[in-house]
Amino acid sequence: MAEPAALTSPRAPANGTCSTAGCPNEECAEREVLEETGVTVKARRLVVLREYIPARHPGGMSMLSGASHRVEAMFWCEIVAEPAVLGGHNEDDTQTGVEWVPLAKPEHVRLLPPSLPRIVHAVLNDPAEGAVYLGKDHA
Repeated sequence: MAEPAALTSPRAPANGTCSTAGCPNEECAEREVLEETGVTVKARRLVVLREYIPARHPGGMSMLSGASHRVEAMFWCEIVAEPAVLGGHNEDDTQTGVEWVPLAKPEHVRLLPPSLPRIVHAVLNDPAEGAVYLGKDHA
């Protein structure tokens, strides 16, 4: 099996949503990846569901200021097609880049929460492990 990798697109905060009404989360993830990176994927398995409520973390992650409640669903995806050069047709205005990052070595990438690489490894390395819920109190 190839080493798992995360496709990241670091960006500053932006108002807006990442979902379309009536669209299942898996399809939403597939659409977002295509729009922002140009990579066609098939979402397979929910790995992490994370909630972030800024009011519960005073002085915490200022990048989400203005947001009252954020829910993130992270899926394990299978690559269906990848362009020669990464870059989507509808990148976020504040997106600063797209790169492949090995999950084993994400030191140069700021991931939130910082425990994310460990959690993803645990879920992906144990087929019996279900998705991890990082609740309202987990920053």
